[in-house]
Amino acid sequence: MVIQALGESTFMKPFAATLVQYMEKNLKATSPLACFKLLRWSCYILRWSQFATLSKGGFSRLANAQAILCQVLMDGSFRRCRTCKQLFTCLFSESIGAYNMYIKEVRDLNISIRDSPAFLNIKLDFTTTSSSLFAEYKSMFNVPDLLLKGKLYLPYYRIGIINALEQLSRLPPKQISRLAPSLSSFLLTCYKDDGYIFVGSFNSVVKTGFTKATQRLDAIYALFSVSRLAAIDTKADAAVLKEKLWILIAQNEPSLISVQLVIPYFLCPLNF
Repeated sequence: MVIQALGESTFMKPFAATLVQYMEKNLKATSPLACFKLLRWSCYILRWSQFATLSKGGFSRLANAQAILCQVLMDGSFRRCRTCKQLFTCLFSESIGAYNMYIKEVRDLNISIRDSPAFLNIKLDFTTTSSSLFAEYKSMFNVPDLLLKGKLYLPYYRIGIINALEQLSRLPPKQISRLAPSLSSFLLTCYKDDGYIFVGSFNSVVKTGFTKATQRLDAIYALFSVSRLAAIDTKADAAVLKEKLWILIAQNEPSLISVQLVIPYFLCPLNF
């Protein structure tokens, strides 16, 4: 009865206004069941009424309240996390328009990602399931080539990176650990074919560092990056093999890699 009545604006408007007000008053609620019920009814309103298009300000308030309540569920058990994700996945699947509106709220900083990183996590997960959405919204996230392709001389790039790092630095460790896997997966999907491009600059750092003791620490960090890239990108692995980094390291730092271990890799790379 209530869901059917949501199609009538005379009922929907006061009902939605009351729900949004109640959600905002209970943002510090710790009861997962109460959070779930509020989130479910808020999704019902977006699915079965024209609330989002009729009241842009009301939608912004509702989305921000949803993000905070969502964090309560996502900090709980696996079952609660799955239930919360299903609510929004179902909503986004039925209405890409609603998904686009949420992304706009994130882009315009109307949703506090610092207080509710799990909400961004859900958006990232859904974005990677659609090639069209992935292509459309890939550019809105800070990307590693801004750092590795010399574009930080532009002021707005520097400001974007600094703001992103500032927001991440304020997150509790538990929230960062929940957000990092999805964000890393998203970026890996974006750039998994471009790893070999970055290996060139890393190779030179490794070579210099392992031949000069004063730059050894930089070389170790660069080597870690090269190894990770080579493990997921065959072109990057080929670039490392061509530069003979492992032999250079073995010759200058045998305690790290022995020559006996490296030689078979070059003699028989496919069977190593």
